[in-house]
Amino acid sequence: DERRTEIKYSSEEFNPEDFYPNSPVIITISHMGYIKRTPLSEFREQARGGVGSRGTRTRDQDFTQDIYPATLHNTMLFFTRKGKCFWLKGYELPEGNKDSKGRAIQNMLNIEPDDQVQSILRLRGLDDDFVRSHYVVFCTKNGTVKKKLGPSVLNASICSRATADTLLRAMKAVTSEGTATRLKGAKLQVAGKTGTSRQVLTQEEIDRYGMSTPYVTKDGSYHNLATFVGFFPADAPKYSAIICLKSGLIRGSLYGGVLPAAAIREIVDKIYALDEEWNQPLERAGSVPVMTMDRKVENKNTEGNPTVPDVTGLGLMDALYLIENNGLKCSYSGTGHVTSQSPKGGERTASGTTVNIVLR
Repeated sequence: DERRTEIKYSSEEFNPEDFYPNSPVIITISHMGYIKRTPLSEFREQARGGVGSRGTRTRDQDFTQDIYPATLHNTMLFFTRKGKCFWLKGYELPEGNKDSKGRAIQNMLNIEPDDQVQSILRLRGLDDDFVRSHYVVFCTKNGTVKKKLGPSVLNASICSRATADTLLRAMKAVTSEGTATRLKGAKLQVAGKTGTSRQVLTQEEIDRYGMSTPYVTKDGSYHNLATFVGFFPADAPKYSAIICLKSGLIRGSLYGGVLPAAAIREIVDKIYALDEEWNQPLERAGSVPVMTMDRKVENKNTEGNPTVPDVTGLGLMDALYLIENNGLKCSYSGTGHVTSQSPKGGERTASGTTVNIVLR
């Protein structure tokens, strides 16, 4: 028989709540930080004169500390001692019966080892109307009281909470141990991403200096565009910034983690001193180093005496293209990006000379 069901591809948004009925549950959290949800149907009304039944089970030396009636579509907000806020939908919590012990909150929220959940709120939802009309009031150990609007909601069909947390950790790592470590000592923690690209040569530059590729002159010079895109403070963003720096024709390096990152640090330190939230005097602020053009661009190479292109930092295919298009041969070892070359970039040599490069 012919198929009677029509299959259509749909681009409609995926909403996880469509797959979970808004069923009532009981959420229990133990003193040691283990959490679970149990269907309300597992609990029954106690008749008069009954002796009761076990409501939940915990590990040795642990006990039930908080009990929340909720539904699978409710949102749980978790506030830590360091002032961070995490949230989970009811259906994202581990399901268990009355005898199960649950799962550690630390593992579900990726809380730092020296931090812990201090307070929990159960909300019916985080729709725009609800967020605009409700506040969260904080009181610190020293008696400081703050009133904040509720958190905005990520559209799970675009970016889930787990994905957002992973991206935040990755962007914080860029400044703490990655390509933008110049920001490591900034007054406020910055999260972001560095970028480096090359720009196409103008027709005037091609006519004057020749062209090996649309991006590189005959003598290996090019325009670098270095960028840094980020926000700060990383865990409670208040400011965002985009820095784009374009170099002249160079044969050196201009990376997003160098000048753009230094520019962001200077901005961060100045805001730290001027914003009334911090308003702290600075003994010394970050500063942007001055970029110098240490090598001049050569005019078009002569066919019999080419200039060795500087391929440091390039991948193998780009390096081979530049070297061979200058009438030279290439010998390489290793994998990754070029870390050294011989002869060095900028030197003139005989046509057909072999350039040795090392990749790591």
